[in-house]
Amino acid sequence: MTTEQRRSLQAFQDYIRKTLDPTYILSYMAPWFREEEVQYIQAEKNNKGPMEAATLFLKFLLELQEEGWFRGFLDALDHAGYSGLYEAIESWDFKKIEKLEEYRLLLKRLQPEFKTRIIPTDIISDLSECLINQECEEILQICSTKGMMAGAEKLVECLLRSDKENWPKTLKLALEKERNKFSELWIVEKGIKDVETEDLEDKMETSDIQIFYQEDPECQNLSENSCPPSEVSDTNLYSPFKPRNYQLELALPAMKGKNTIICAPTGCGKTFVSLLICEHHLKKFPQGQKGKVVFFANQIPVYEQQKSVFSKYFERHGYRVTGISGATAENVPVEQIVENNDIIILTPQILVNNLKKGTIPSLSIFTLMIFDECHNTSKQHPYNMIMFNYLDQKLGGSSGPLPQVIGLTASVGVGDAKNTDEALDYICKLCASLDASVIATVKHNLEELEQVVYKPQKFFRKVESRISDKFKYIIAQLMRDTESLAKRICKDLESHSVARLEYSDVISVHCNLRLLGSSDSPASVS
Repeated sequence: MTTEQRRSLQAFQDYIRKTLDPTYILSYMAPWFREEEVQYIQAEKNNKGPMEAATLFLKFLLELQEEGWFRGFLDALDHAGYSGLYEAIESWDFKKIEKLEEYRLLLKRLQPEFKTRIIPTDIISDLSECLINQECEEILQICSTKGMMAGAEKLVECLLRSDKENWPKTLKLALEKERNKFSELWIVEKGIKDVETEDLEDKMETSDIQIFYQEDPECQNLSENSCPPSEVSDTNLYSPFKPRNYQLELALPAMKGKNTIICAPTGCGKTFVSLLICEHHLKKFPQGQKGKVVFFANQIPVYEQQKSVFSKYFERHGYRVTGISGATAENVPVEQIVENNDIIILTPQILVNNLKKGTIPSLSIFTLMIFDECHNTSKQHPYNMIMFNYLDQKLGGSSGPLPQVIGLTASVGVGDAKNTDEALDYICKLCASLDASVIATVKHNLEELEQVVYKPQKFFRKVESRISDKFKYIIAQLMRDTESLAKRICKDLESHSVARLEYSDVISVHCNLRLLGSSDSPASVS
């Protein structure tokens, strides 16, 4: 990147801050950003919002010195769907984005009306080209878990950051298509700046728009299949919004009842896959019977996150969700909590302790166990202790039913394997530990997966040996000096034991230096 480009990026950073949510491109910037920097940016968004996260992202970006990072940034924008911002930065022309400012101001003024009068699920498909794919998913998920008003608020937030020059017109057409009278307030013709606030207020007061907001609309019922039948076939998938094809591919073996390890890259939505599997599992029981799911998370932050996700997803449909961690286990009756809830989020040591105490008599109480980061199932890890109990029950001929086992991981790993056979043995042992018959990976929908998760390209270049090795020359000279010193002091002090000790030490130093040097270094001391 040239100095001029860096200065231009600094000059136009306000446009970038107002438009970019950096968390959507961080996976594409992995070759240039350290892991802790990625975490700082994500935390900044969670705590302060996307604009502050973009500010921090730009700070880290402008500090980069590695070759190729500017092109990588542009490619990340392109892959993530920021086509308008990509075009503006490549040509250093932000006129199209600047023209959107007047519509942003109008939308901000109309935001209270928008939130109460718009049903996002009615228009989201028509607006999909104006939003990032992840934004569409987040809007639909919020509609499902928090209601339409919260979803409309998220939609406003996303539109205010949209870099697509046609989003105001597209929004107008989507509203008119649904015959939503809010379209009367959304003015996209020329002269918008001349429209007075009083005119807008008059239209709001005289409008006879009916509010179709419902806390739990039937169209969002999880019992409805939102996917085309051809995509789900016999999976009987229950989802409030359409999963991606690769997510269906990952979930399918588990939905058929097989013990499965789901192996897919970080950021592809394995948690959502586990939600699909869990919901399918709970729905399959006939009337009068109930399933019971336990989800294991190793770390407290992950435990808290998964507890929140499962609670929002399932509680609004009548399922009881709870969680127990090491911080709360001493103050609660674990057996009673497990018995009275449908989904339990646990740190694994809690279950290990209660199996030993007998407060939980056996794993038969559960019908499905999900292990997050399942590659840890080895040696003395609590995951392995749980599976020891499972295998003892299975191989011991117990009459009690065993739960289905699902593992989630970004990589099964290879342990200390030094060749392909050892790697295969390691993976087979992991499958045996989890009693898994299938490792589910994305095979048929790789192109879709790669659009969501950036995979850095690896290039290998063979480097020839150096003609002149300065380090080797310096070591050889040190060895010559050491030998000369040893020979000189040895003539005078060879008869003394102390001298022998010193001589031995010198030779020891010399040998160590020889190890650092090469075999063709000067001859050793005789």
